[in-house]
Amino acid sequence: MVAPSKIWKVCSCYEMCHCWNPSCIGASWDIAKASYKFSFRTYVIFYTISTLIFHKGIPDVRKLIVDILRSTNFLASNAILFMSSICVFRRLLGRFFAWFVWGPACVASGIAISMEKKSRRAPLALYMVTLAIELLINIVLSRGWVKPIKYGEVMLFSVSSALGLFLFRYGNVLKNDSLSALKMLVGAQELPVELQPDEVRLPIASQENGTQHEGIQRTQRPTFMSALQETLKTKCLQFVDRLKSLQKHRLCQHQSSCIYYVLQACIRKFAVGYAVQAALNLLRALPKIATRPGLLLQAFVRQDNFGLALFLSLFVAIFRSLSCLLRWLRNKDSPLHALIAGGAAGVSSIFYRSTAISLYFASKILENLIVKGQERGIVPVIPRAPSILFALSTATVLHAGAYEPHNIRPAYWSFLLNLTGQRYGDMNRMLIAHLGTDSTRIYPDWPVYPDLSKLKLVDKDGLCVQSLQPKKL
Repeated sequence: MVAPSKIWKVCSCYEMCHCWNPSCIGASWDIAKASYKFSFRTYVIFYTISTLIFHKGIPDVRKLIVDILRSTNFLASNAILFMSSICVFRRLLGRFFAWFVWGPACVASGIAISMEKKSRRAPLALYMVTLAIELLINIVLSRGWVKPIKYGEVMLFSVSSALGLFLFRYGNVLKNDSLSALKMLVGAQELPVELQPDEVRLPIASQENGTQHEGIQRTQRPTFMSALQETLKTKCLQFVDRLKSLQKHRLCQHQSSCIYYVLQACIRKFAVGYAVQAALNLLRALPKIATRPGLLLQAFVRQDNFGLALFLSLFVAIFRSLSCLLRWLRNKDSPLHALIAGGAAGVSSIFYRSTAISLYFASKILENLIVKGQERGIVPVIPRAPSILFALSTATVLHAGAYEPHNIRPAYWSFLLNLTGQRYGDMNRMLIAHLGTDSTRIYPDWPVYPDLSKLKLVDKDGLCVQSLQPKKL
């Protein structure tokens, strides 16, 4: 009889991988149907929202459709080729090896990324590299090889923020996408003067006179509430004018006073953070609102809504206030101010702690430094580097999906399950449980095989049903 610890090497694809379908071609077809459906739906939403947010004017519908179909084909092909490659490798080699997932995944991801638009390969590679790094951190922590660092993600974000905003203030270092993101976050006024948009450098407009704020003479309001509203509006406008007219340093590029400059951004970012997180929670709750109407209200009062709002508002408030304060104290402007202010502002991420965000921010800064180094000839240019990084990182994540799915970011594991129609959760992880990766933590049971007559080495209870010669092991 075959030793239980050796079964996984000589079992069939059906017994190990596509346990829901005994046919390799049939299993690939099942993955194809699920992946194309999910990929198309995903990219329709992604490209539509991106177009509405970033595109000005009437969008090119033809280009939008082409982008959706291209990205759909890329993502679905990755899933299909992954499953098919496992079967091909197993048939060519005659058995499973410890890298039976990593090798096929690397080949499949390398082929699939070549189908995607060239401009999207680098962002996809950066995302997967970040995901793979987070996975490796989770692996070493779960094995007890290192001890977790308390608030480690906050420290990483602070360091990345300090370096990123230093480069932002230094000028001519960051790529356009990173530059635009930081401009949106902290304001174009913090850029070097020569890089600021024309509208930011315009002289301060003449202040509106009091009669404009008070409005055109109106007929008296017949109600007390209307008069009260008009009075409150006038008082608020007068208070805002006083804030604007306070002092600012001669080197500050913002048009109003330093206090107003900080408060305005703080309030706006709080509103944006709350609105974004509330909208995400509302979208998650929509499928269940029909049966549980109370979820509608809960989507707007969830604690994480205020977490993101506090993070964004405090980040920009700390950065702007320290930048202005350092100008007042030193009577000069310097990129070092951004380094200090950015590091302090990064502490605000304690209200919205996320290892994924911290790693992505750090990876983005590193990417900018590498690109700048390549432009200056300091860092060598590696042909097809984004495609290679994507293939290696995706293979690492998919390999963990078989051996230790509990260490993958939960949101991404859910994404993989949806992409494969839940099929990736159906493989037989019991056969590799003895390898010590705790592969059965979230899948502790044997899969349900639809055709027991096709089983050659194991039955549904995990017992050997065929004897083999030792030389075949």
